[in-house]
Amino acid sequence: MKKIFRVLVIVSISIHLIWFILPHFWDLLHTPEEVNLLNYNGYGESFNALPLIYTMAVLYVITAIGLFIFNRWARTLFLGVTAFGIAIGPFMGWSVQTGFEASINHIAILCDGAVIFMSYFSSVRDEFSNPT
Repeated sequence: MKKIFRVLVIVSISIHLIWFILPHFWDLLHTPEEVNLLNYNGYGESFNALPLIYTMAVLYVITAIGLFIFNRWARTLFLGVTAFGIAIGPFMGWSVQTGFEASINHIAILCDGAVIFMSYFSSVRDEFSNPT
């Protein structure tokens, strides 16, 4: 079960990082018309979300490392960062993404849910009780 958990953590953070860097390659992957549409992502946001997005990306990496080595604080922080991401969603403006981005986003959501479930409700939770 530990191995499955660690694989899920790696898959989850990998998908989040792919999702994070994809917009930097839009010009190479899409036509100008498609890029113009994708640039509407975040339209109507309540605040400048870019610093928050970068902060959350850093926090995801930190929590992934902590989860991989079974640090209790990482489990709590991962749950908090995930809940915070859900809570601010309505204030982030329009969400425009490609089919591929939508697919990897769905996989990331499933992985995150599995990581949270396993870290609190499976035998993996006992790994977090050891002080590190």
